[in-house]
Amino acid sequence: EKLSRCRRCFARTVLACPPNLCWKVWLAGGRMELIAGRVDVARKLFLRAYDVVPEKGRSAVLLECARLEEFDGDTELAQAILCKARHSGNSDWKVWIESVSIEMRNGKRERAIHLSRIAVAIHPCTGRLWASLIQLLQPDGEYSQHEALKSALRAVPKSGEVWCEGARIHLNPLVPTFDLNKASQHLSFATKFTPQYGDSFIEALRLELLNRWIVKIALPFINQLERHLL
Repeated sequence: EKLSRCRRCFARTVLACPPNLCWKVWLAGGRMELIAGRVDVARKLFLRAYDVVPEKGRSAVLLECARLEEFDGDTELAQAILCKARHSGNSDWKVWIESVSIEMRNGKRERAIHLSRIAVAIHPCTGRLWASLIQLLQPDGEYSQHEALKSALRAVPKSGEVWCEGARIHLNPLVPTFDLNKASQHLSFATKFTPQYGDSFIEALRLELLNRWIVKIALPFINQLERHLL
């Protein structure tokens, strides 16, 4: 019953809204049908949105089409749609982040890194893309991550996402860059520049746990080991 009312509202909205905004209604309707499990109907609505969308909004529609096809199990088609979106005249940074994500979900890390490097070259002022690249480089070691972090901070010094990734590097006790003081400084910048980014507060909680519990437990063992080594 509620879905029926929503569909009637969408139908009235399409008739009432300006022609240049109809694509947004078709897109929202498609999302609703996808949530309701009607994939074929959602696909038709997304295609209708694509038929009427202005050039600057085309990436947003292609992004939804790609997500639908991946959800429906056709990963190759989803990747092809994203490829088309990347090569369109107005490729949105969100298309690139989704392209990187879909490659990682399919276990193609090298391909994801390749796309991520292209993405930061095209959209150098987007912190989310830099943060994604830094995350992808974690298996390559802290040096690779640090090099990417330095490049990111030169490009977007006020990105909370990038500062948060810097904090994560220093919060890892298994690498030589482990440094809780530096992690605290990075998180301070992250929450200052991008307070709406929730990951920074999660990492701040990790920092608090490390300071309050782990360090106190580990410190006597570290001191004892240092005495033995000396």
